[in-house]
Amino acid sequence: MYTTDLTDSQWQNIKDNLDFKIWKRKRKYSIRLLINAILYVNKTGIQWRMLPNDFPDWKLVYQVTTPLLGQIYLLLDIQEFSLVSILKYIIQYANKHPQRPNLSFDD
Repeated sequence: MYTTDLTDSQWQNIKDNLDFKIWKRKRKYSIRLLINAILYVNKTGIQWRMLPNDFPDWKLVYQVTTPLLGQIYLLLDIQEFSLVSILKYIIQYANKHPQRPNLSFDD
C-alpha cells in the first residue's frame, strides 16, 4: 500500500456514487488498482516504465489512463480536461468534498 492509494472509504464513495459501465466487465485488474497506479505516477512524477511491480504492467496502466479518466471527466462534468484536474477532483469526490471549478469573474 502506498500513501497515494485511495483509502477504503474513498474508494467506496467513488464506487457507490459513479455508475460506470466498466464496473460490470470482468477484468484481470480492478479499477481501483488502475486508479491507484495513475495516482502514484501523478504524485511521484516517475516515468510510466518505472511503475512498481505492485501495480499492473505500465503499458496497461498507460493504455487505460485516457479512456478511464475520460469517462470520469464526462460523468462528473469537470470543466477542465487535464490529468491533474481530474485526479484532484477524484480525490475531492472520494472524500465527499467536491469543489467544482468556479467560473465566475470579479470586476
